[in-house]
Amino acid sequence: MMIKVTLWLIAVVVVVGSIYGTYVWQHREVDRLNQQISQLNTELATAKKNQTPTATYSYTSKKGVSVKVYNPIGNSQLASPVIVMGEVPGNWSFEASFPVKLLDAKGNVIAQAPAQLLGDWMTDKPVPFTLKLTFANTSSGDGTLLLQKDNPSGLEANDDSVSIPIKL
Repeated sequence: MMIKVTLWLIAVVVVVGSIYGTYVWQHREVDRLNQQISQLNTELATAKKNQTPTATYSYTSKKGVSVKVYNPIGNSQLASPVIVMGEVPGNWSFEASFPVKLLDAKGNVIAQAPAQLLGDWMTDKPVPFTLKLTFANTSSGDGTLLLQKDNPSGLEANDDSVSIPIKL
């Protein structure tokens, strides 16, 4: 009888400890993401002070989807790091992120990172996104900032993207 009670208590302690550990981990992750968003917003504000005021630029994807980009401006000169911000339909992402690539004139990938949506991604309505791209400033000339719809299925029919011309 005593062994059963002891085993039951151990099981309860393990379960409660696991739940508490998950709770703490999730709160730390939320705090980390909030700090990243705050840092990106600060960097964007600094970047905007150093350039002429920008308007929102709308781009249309290959499938006719409207994507807004606040930063960078199309055809602008980019230097690392660059903060990319805008709005895409939530359904362009998978679990609140989608791939972004920086390409040189030959189509070589210079940098890539997932953009994070800053809102409900389970919608077809526009949702703000942000990311910070860091790259070596060794390329020059024309380039492309490529925003791609996340396509975990891998089916070509589900692909979509927006290409923004930039200068390196």
